[in-house]
Amino acid sequence: MKKILAGFLALCMALTLSAPMSVNASGQYSDSGSLSMPKMSQEEIIELLEDNPVITSSPIYEEEPSSKYPYSAGALSSEVLSAMTGRLNAMRRIAGLPAVENDQSFNENAQYGAVLVAASGRISHSPKQPDDMDDAFYERGLRAVSSCNLTGDVEGMPVSAIDGWMDDSSGNNIPELGHRRWQLNPTLGKVGFGYCDGVAVETIYDRSGAGCDYDFISWPASGNFPQNLFRWYEAWSITLNPQKYAMPAKEDLTVTLEDSAGKTWTFSGDQTYINVGNGPYFNVNLDEHGVSNCIIFRPNVDDIMEYDGIYYDGIYTVTVEGLKDLSGRAVDLAYQVEFFDASPESEPETEPETEPETQPETEPETEPETQPEPEPEQQTISAFVTRLYETCLGRTPDKAGLESWVNVLESGREGGAQVAYNFVFSTEFKNKNYCNEDYIKLLYKAFLGREADAAGLSSWIKVMESGTTREEVFNGFAMSTEFRGLCSQYGINIGSAIEVPQYGTIPSGPCSACGKEAPVKGFVTRLYQICLEREPDAAGLSSWINALVTHANSGRDVAYGFVFSDEFKGRNYSNADYVKQLYRAFLGRESDPAGLESWVRLLDNGTSREEVFDGFVGSQEFTDICASYGIVRG
Repeated sequence: MKKILAGFLALCMALTLSAPMSVNASGQYSDSGSLSMPKMSQEEIIELLEDNPVITSSPIYEEEPSSKYPYSAGALSSEVLSAMTGRLNAMRRIAGLPAVENDQSFNENAQYGAVLVAASGRISHSPKQPDDMDDAFYERGLRAVSSCNLTGDVEGMPVSAIDGWMDDSSGNNIPELGHRRWQLNPTLGKVGFGYCDGVAVETIYDRSGAGCDYDFISWPASGNFPQNLFRWYEAWSITLNPQKYAMPAKEDLTVTLEDSAGKTWTFSGDQTYINVGNGPYFNVNLDEHGVSNCIIFRPNVDDIMEYDGIYYDGIYTVTVEGLKDLSGRAVDLAYQVEFFDASPESEPETEPETEPETQPETEPETEPETQPEPEPEQQTISAFVTRLYETCLGRTPDKAGLESWVNVLESGREGGAQVAYNFVFSTEFKNKNYCNEDYIKLLYKAFLGREADAAGLSSWIKVMESGTTREEVFNGFAMSTEFRGLCSQYGINIGSAIEVPQYGTIPSGPCSACGKEAPVKGFVTRLYQICLEREPDAAGLSSWINALVTHANSGRDVAYGFVFSDEFKGRNYSNADYVKQLYRAFLGRESDPAGLESWVRLLDNGTSREEVFDGFVGSQEFTDICASYGIVRG
């Protein structure tokens, strides 16, 4: 009834409101964000981001919080609060939205929320009350986290949470992009931040701002846009002004994304898309995350990596067909985004190309009488292969191996990316069992020729923890503009992306760089502790780990092995206790009363325990748990 009334009132207002702009016959495009706020130049955007970096050297806390008894909310330093507010306002300015203010009362509430979530040990908007936490502390923290942006992936870097909420493209979040949309709410006026033990809270459910006149809000925003803020796996979003556009119906829409070379991706409401994996995605979400009417889409990730590598590059045109204004008149929408490199280090990388005389690789070509033409190519290719041995395997090349790979590259049978793949996924490399963090750090050195920056490292780790395989991440680096330039320096072709296998490579033992245990061990240990209520025996642990690493068993297979083992069945759980165990093991939480009652009723009415098990392991929550350990659910 409320939606009908709102629609009626909006229709009545249509006579006095301006109609949304659309592409006209002359080929002009609409602008996202405030209609009165000028678009920024590339230089202005670079300066804005340099003034509001994702990393700050300031102390995090003014008063240290405590997530253990006796609990203390603590307080963030004024420098960090200013940095987080500044970073958010930088995102909003690029999107064409007015700035927000930091509110001290919001900060205090958010700090209680961060401590509560850190103490509970689980990222949740409804965390359980620790036994030793008093009611007043818990209730204040719960009020804060029940309506906020929340993350637990920013250890030591609270400002980076702003970028993470803008990303918002994991399987759980991509259908709504709620965190991003709250940050880009035009009427947002005040925000507050809290942080404790890697948990960040943003109090952002606010509508006290004056807002602005706009047709639509997009991310990436129209006009110049820093490619560093939008990676290949992130979803595009278009939020339509509900005072100008009728509520969009997914089945009526067609969205087209086109790059400057003419390659197009089309998303249609009459097709089916899934929100997990790296395939194409399309959705319309009408929930009011700040503003309703949000169109969400993402091309096949492999397509973008093949074209542009880690980042988009150049001009992309977005066209939306099937929209209507409030009078019911059909209107189309079109806008353009020009991606550019806004990283501070981007300019120095191009300098050597303007000074060829400083590169010894080119000098022999000016003296053919002393250096036969083929010899410089032999030397540069040899240096490329030697670099892979030293960076990836940590050793000097053996003579036979070096000559073999040089011959492969010389003959053109494989490009730089394919040869690098053979190093990174060799048995020698895989036996190093690098954890996600050290794996990403190595890819930075091998493919980008530099150390990982903190924001990039955090972003890539988050991608891997969402279920993206090591092979897919490898493609992201191997197809990057930076690696293409590196191959060119050595006189070889980059080649094409590798074909990603059905199952990704996962480490089987402790990381040789930092000693961190392989995630797969944690997955199996967790099932022992929850399902069998004991620590794993060495033989059983080794067997299950091997089954997962070799892909003989999926996450579901291993889970089935525990739940239907003689040891588990010998506990003779009642239907209610059986369901409670499934909640803990496969959803990572305690059962809620309504859910428990529903599942128990099914069992009491004759549904088998196997069928109920399938319902739990087929859930998105169990999929996410498997992904967080780097394995496939199956």
